[in-house]
Amino acid sequence: MTTDSVHLDITSFHVDGEYAQEEDTKAIRLVKGYSRGHRLELICKNQAGLPVYMQALSGNTNDAKAFAEVTSKHIHCLKDVQNSRYFIADAALYTEESISSLDEQKQKFITRVPMIIKLAKQLSAIGNVYSGCWIDSDYGKVIQRWLLVTMSKIRSKKRSHLK
Repeated sequence: MTTDSVHLDITSFHVDGEYAQEEDTKAIRLVKGYSRGHRLELICKNQAGLPVYMQALSGNTNDAKAFAEVTSKHIHCLKDVQNSRYFIADAALYTEESISSLDEQKQKFITRVPMIIKLAKQLSAIGNVYSGCWIDSDYGKVIQRWLLVTMSKIRSKKRSHLK
């Protein structure tokens, strides 16, 4: 199966039922607790939704740090095998470390630029009801093209809640 893109995400899961406790320290322990206690990082083929990479994570794992690690350690292998044109992930992917790693590996990516980025904040203040514009950026020393889409009705509603 060939694919044009793969998608990275982290999901939470839980298991119901009773399980015998084993003394093996390398075993994954299923315990009651906060639902983010069991997390799984997955890279799936977009068209088929089949996992091509997965890793169990601690519930305390920071998504942005986990994404940075997978981009630096595993994307080159997946790129060789999958030959995916695009790597897609949520805004946790958009850190200088992750996008620099993807750029070094000549891996195109699609993600949402988080509003903590100064330029994204500045640009979000423009526009009418629905508007969009292309912006050239070099955040993380990686030449990029952003599509900024704004909706002023939603922005106005958010501002009124802040007053």
